[in-house]
This record gives sequence, C-alpha cells and structure tokens, in this order.
Amino acid sequence: MQTTKQDVTHPHEEVVPYHALPVETVRSRLRTPEDGLTEEMVLLRRKEHGANAFTEQKGKTLFGQIFEQLRSPLTVILLLAAVVTLSLQEYVDATVIAIALAIAVVIGVLQEGRASRAFEKLSASQSHTATVFRNGKRHEIPAAELVPGDIVVLQSGMQVPADIRFIETRDLTLNEAALTGEWLPVWKDIPPVSVGTPFAERHSMGWKGTFVVNGYGQGVVVATGDKTEVGQLAESLSTIEDEVTPLQREMQKVSRLMFYIIIVLVAVIFAIGVLHNVPLETMLLTSVAIAVASIPEGLPAAVTIVLAVAMEALLNRGGLVRNLLAAETLGSTTFVLTDKTGTLTKAHMTLTDIVYQGGEEEETTKHILTTALSASDAYIDEQDSNGTDNFTLRGEPMERAILEKALDMGVAKSSEEIRRTRSAYLAFTSENRFAAGINIFSKNGTEGYQLCVNGAPEYILEAATDIGEKESIFYREQIQKLTEEGKRIIAVGHRSVSSPELPEDADDIMKNLTFAGLLVFDDPIREGVDGAIKGVQEAGAEVRLVTGDNPETALSIARAVGIAGEHDIVMTGKDIAEFSDEELYDILQTVKVFARVLPKQKLRLAEVLQKHDEVVAMTGDGVNDAPALQKANIGVALGSGTEVAQEASDLILVNDGFDIMYAAIEEGRRIIANLRKIVAYLLSTSLTEVALIGTALLVGAPIPLLPAQILWANIIEEGFMSVAFSFEPGDKNAMKMRPEHIRKRGIITKEMLEFIGLVVVILSTLLVAFYLFINHLGFDVERMRSIMFLSVAVDSLFIAFLFRSLDTPFWHIPFYTNKFFLGSFGVSILLLILAITLPPLQYLLSYQPLSFVDMSAAVLYGIVSMFVIELGKTIFFKYRTA
Repeated sequence: MQTTKQDVTHPHEEVVPYHALPVETVRSRLRTPEDGLTEEMVLLRRKEHGANAFTEQKGKTLFGQIFEQLRSPLTVILLLAAVVTLSLQEYVDATVIAIALAIAVVIGVLQEGRASRAFEKLSASQSHTATVFRNGKRHEIPAAELVPGDIVVLQSGMQVPADIRFIETRDLTLNEAALTGEWLPVWKDIPPVSVGTPFAERHSMGWKGTFVVNGYGQGVVVATGDKTEVGQLAESLSTIEDEVTPLQREMQKVSRLMFYIIIVLVAVIFAIGVLHNVPLETMLLTSVAIAVASIPEGLPAAVTIVLAVAMEALLNRGGLVRNLLAAETLGSTTFVLTDKTGTLTKAHMTLTDIVYQGGEEEETTKHILTTALSASDAYIDEQDSNGTDNFTLRGEPMERAILEKALDMGVAKSSEEIRRTRSAYLAFTSENRFAAGINIFSKNGTEGYQLCVNGAPEYILEAATDIGEKESIFYREQIQKLTEEGKRIIAVGHRSVSSPELPEDADDIMKNLTFAGLLVFDDPIREGVDGAIKGVQEAGAEVRLVTGDNPETALSIARAVGIAGEHDIVMTGKDIAEFSDEELYDILQTVKVFARVLPKQKLRLAEVLQKHDEVVAMTGDGVNDAPALQKANIGVALGSGTEVAQEASDLILVNDGFDIMYAAIEEGRRIIANLRKIVAYLLSTSLTEVALIGTALLVGAPIPLLPAQILWANIIEEGFMSVAFSFEPGDKNAMKMRPEHIRKRGIITKEMLEFIGLVVVILSTLLVAFYLFINHLGFDVERMRSIMFLSVAVDSLFIAFLFRSLDTPFWHIPFYTNKFFLGSFGVSILLLILAITLPPLQYLLSYQPLSFVDMSAAVLYGIVSMFVIELGKTIFFKYRTA
C-alpha cells in the first residue's frame, strides 16, 4: 500500500519503542499537528486502524454447546437407546431414557462459558468517552473513535482511553495496578526512558484501562484497540481455551471404557441372538437394556453435587469456587504461582519504623512526625464516620501512613488541627523529589515558622548541613539495608525560617536543612500467611512468587513468608525473556521469586509448567493477570481484585488471604477421595446389572430388567446414595500425600478396579443364581422382573454402606460423621416404597405387586450380598481401626 501524508505507521509497542523516543520524534512519526488531527486525517486513520475496541472471537452458540455434549460416547449410547425404544413403540422406556439424556446434557452445558464472560467484563471495563484536541479545539468523543495520533487530555479520576505517549504533565500520577500489579500510584513525566526499561517503569507512557489518580496530562495516542497492551490481554482471553481438568480426563476414561464395553456386549448379544434364532425385536430391546444398565446415569449429577458440596465447604472457609469441574483439580496442584500485594501482604502501606540518631525516643519521634505531617497532604475524611469513632484517611499511601501513625501517637487529632498549624504547602513532584510545608509554632509567646521537607533520602542527605561523615555513613548504610529488604523510605528535614511563605525556587527550599531522620514504610504481611505456605509446601506443591513489583521487595517478602530462603535469588522478567522454554522449566525448579514480570510472561510461566504435565494454580487480581488465570489449571483471583480477573478465575479468595489456598487443596483432595467412592459404587452396581442381563440372554431366559426399571434403580435409588458420599469427611492423612501420587492414581486406581471386579463377581453370582432359581420355579415374566427390580434396588441401597470406606469395615465407621448418608438412605427407602405401592409408578416401572414372601426374599438377598462383599474386602484392603 502506498503511504500518504496522513498515513500512520502501525504503532504496536513492540515495534516502535515510543517510551524511548523524544516528544518531537513521536509527533513526527505519528504526523500529529500541534493543534491536533483534522477530520480528514481521523477518517483515513480509522479506516486503516479500525475502532478503538477489542475484536471479540466468536464462541460456541447454545446449539454448538449442546452438540458438543451429544458427542460424548455415553450420551450417544443413550440417544441411540431412546431412538430404538421409540421405534419399538416402548414409549415409557423411551421417555425415561430421554429425560436421563437431557439431564446429562444440561449439566454439561451449564459448566461452560467462563472465557467469554471474562472477555465481556474486560470490554465493559474500558473507558466510554475521551477528551481530545482536534482542529485546535477540545472535544469529548466516544473512546471507540480514537485513532493513533490523537492528542488526549487526562485529568484526575479519568480512565486512560488508549495507549499514549505523554507530551505534557503536571503532577500526574496513574494507578496501573490492573496492568502491572503495583498498587502504589506511578508518577508520569515527559522525558523518554531507555529501550528495554521494564514495563512498570516506563514513566513516559500511559496505558489503556489505567486510571489517573492526580494531576493533569496530555498525550499522543500510539496504539488503539487490539494493539494496546490491554488489547493484547483481551486477545489472549478470547483465544485461550480452558485447560482440561484431571477430573474431566478421568470422566473421559470412564466414558470410553463403558463405551467399549457396551459395543462389545451388543456385538455379543447379536451373535448369540443369531445363533439361537432370537427375534430382532428381542435383540434390540436386550441391547437397549444392556446399554442402559452399563451407563452409570447418576454419575454426572453425583459428580456435580460432590463438587457443589465442596464449593459450599470452601466458601465457609473464605473461598468462592466459580468453576465446578476445576474444584477437584486443587487437590493435585503441583505449582502455585502467587502474586504479592493483597495475597501475601495487606495492600495497606504502614509506617513501621523511624530511624534517627540522638534524642529521647518519644519526644524525637513526635517531633519527626510533626515535621513530616507539615510536608504531607493526607487528611481525615470524617464524613465517613457515620457518628462513630471510625473514619477514613485520604491521600497518597505513604502520606496516609504518616497521618495514621501521628494519630496513633497523639501527635494530631484532626485535619483542622493539622491545617491550622501549616501556612504553605508544595506537593511532591518527580522533578523536585520532595514535598515541603511551613509549620507555624509558638515559643515563649512568640510565633515562629519552620520549613519542613519530606523527600528522597539521598537528596535530603545531600542538602543537610548538620550531618557529619559518621552520621552520613550511618544513614546511608541504613538506606541501603532497608532498600534491600524491600522497604520504602522517606527522609525528613527542617530549618527555621522567618516567613510563612515557601521560597519560590526549589534550591532555596533545600538550603541549610537539618536532617531529622528516616521514615520506613512497609506493606505488612498478612497474618497466617507463613503457616499457610508451609502447609501447601508440606502437601507437595511448589510455591513461587511472581509479581510486577521491584526485585528487592519481592525477595524480601518471599523470605519473610517462607517461599524463599536466605540464599535464594530473584529473577526478573527481563531475565526470563532470554531463556528457552526448556531452560525456563529447569529454572522454575530452583528459582522461587520472579519480579518485574510482564503479563505475557506470567502466561508463559503457566504454559511452560503445563507442557511438563504440572498442575498450575495462579493467583492474581488485575486485568493483566486475566490471561494467565484463564490458562492456569486453577485461576485464583482476589476478592478485592478486578471483575475481569474474577471472571477469568476458577476460585476467588473472598478475604484475599493465601491461607485459603491450603483449605482449597485440602477440599480438592477430599473431592478426589469421595469421587473415587462414587465411581466405584455406581460402576459396581451398573456392571452387575449388565452381567445379569447377559446371563439371561445366554441361557435363553426372559430379560430380567426393563430399561425403565434399570433407570429408576440407577438414577433414583442409587442417585441419592451416591450423593451422600459427597458429605464424607476427608482423610486425615490426605495432606501428607504428594500431588504427583494423587494425579497418577487418578479417580480410577488399579486397587479400585480390582475391588470393583470383586464386587461385580460376588453380586453377579448371587444375583444370577437368585434369578435362575426363581425362573426355575416357573414364575411368570412380570413377577420375575418385579422381584429382580426390588432385589437390585434394595441391594444398591445396602451395599452403599460398604463404599463409605474401601479399607474399613462399615460397622467401624461412625454414622455421625455423615448424617446425610442416613438421611439419603431413609429417602431412598421411602421412594422405593412409593414405587412399589403407587399405581402410576407401578405402571411406569411395569411392576407387579408382590407377596410378603417375594419381598422378603428380595430383602434377604440384599443383606446376604452386603455381608459377603464385606468379607471380600479383607482380600484387597487392610483393615484399620476407626
């Protein structure tokens, strides 16, 4: 394409380092006139670059989601079964099968859609209007109409509508926490910064989606829509697919296993039918019965409920699980990549120490605080008190911390008192590197004035005239030590003056200062974090600190909470970019702290670990974290975080604390243990029904169970009992197991398959013998089927007690540990009584009322089978006392 005078080079930040270019060069590259773009230029650029909005990738429609669920092997079997029974005019069976199919599909569809919601939240969070200069005039326009080269005006409270290069600033600070994770306001300035400067330190740039905290600025738009930094995040959100959870993989294994079993059994049925000249209609009905019996129809609902129960349990402990299927993944987490601010720390700046030399402690401390207050501008918002002693402190974080400390020590009591004793004030700027104020005091009845200064420690030290070499060395050593510990430091100085007004020249303000001391600030570590991290590590998960903050602070916090040791090092985002994925994976095994990490680098860390079969939990709170949260096996957002991060996450830490991670892993392991019981229980009963029907076909006997009877037993009777397993307490030794061991064992373990085989053999032998016996007695078909239906239903209720523990006799398991289990047993008995006594249900289930003797025989069969199976458990599992 031929470039015209109005054309603009595509301003992607990676292509053109606008942060490193002088203002004049930026204007030249973007062909931006002094008085703004003309309408003609705007139209041409909008045609080339499009709207300042994100391009949404089309997701699945509702029809597409339903079709995806119908592709599952077991739903295909149910669908075919419904079609066959309908063609055989078995309308009751066809209706019941269709209902079971609909339940499975609805459950699957409801579990999708997380990625699209996150994208929608991100789009909705962007600015809707922008103030620009065009044709020499100031206009307010829809933000979507911005184009590269536009001159944007920013003021306090506004959201930055596009990526911009500043060309004018006045005391301008931005909150970039959503993109960088750094919650303290960032000073913005005009001078370029060098190529390769970390993203969070590009002070000449403003990023779309961030907010103006204070001041005024103008900037030239360098990127819009998808080409902005937040646009790249939006693109990631719309293209990243959710990771398949271990539970999904295990359920897929179960589906494939049962699918192959059904195919083989149906093939055998037809082979036997051909050999014995069985009518086609009989073979089809038998095939449907085999298929329905093979499928554990209650499994999807049981899995959903066990996850929902765990969700509620975790919510009571402070964690909101948003993604059902991902809940059990927490139990097999191998790497936790955690952010710092808000998760490990309180995200509340506190004045933790005052460093000085000489003088009485309380008097000197109060003097330094009084001086610092006069050079700060935080205030008490007493309108928020609502008539109570509570109030809100307003202002910059470190200035609020000074005021908070002064209030605690009784140095100040109200905003009015502070303002009455101050006659002038100069706010901090990045150029001056200090803030100043004039404090009015009275001594011996005479009013005096003291000039008070807060500022960069090195700058105040250089300006102080009362500091000797020994004192200077002491303070510089303290500054270096505290900086290495990740602390933030302000120096305080003062001198007596004769005027209530500040000198106009900054150099005059800094003359002949007396050095008062150092104020040390810190974002305190949350209570209990170190214990929670230790617990997570003892559970076998590796914890890594990944933050956009500076390396010194990151390493200091990591050491304080137990993530890193004394000899551990920190690696920056710039370092990460130099390594291959294989090298980075090796680094992740030893390096525990990563600082100045960009959003795309967080995403890369998660991807590298997942490529090596690691299960990754990632914490975050900002827009910048959303793609990594989406990509991680478990995305964990803070309750105080952005809606975008929360929509992209699987788990929300309601109170922000890392201690919930320990609870989440514990609940995840309880889920795995209880799912194992549910799957074993449902597969055992289903395969027993298959064996019964197959044997009847082999010996030429009538089909012992109809599809509707099987579905009632599988969904209604077994359904309530399988749900009861959700409330089983966790194993006290679960948190001592390595996650690799849990993951490799999966839901279906070799041990469990052997036990299922044992149960199926015992139950099938007893059930087939019982059926052949009553068949030999010459009972009519309806009576036999009714007896077998009652036997299967009763048996499924009784043997549920055996699956509460696979290695402990059921009489050693206290009932009070799971009261819901007894409740489910009672409800299931009641439903069974209704099924065999109410005429409508008798018709639906083709049930013929039985004599007392017939019913007693069915119940006796259930009791005998329960005790025989319990004896069989001694072969495979070691008993242990409760």
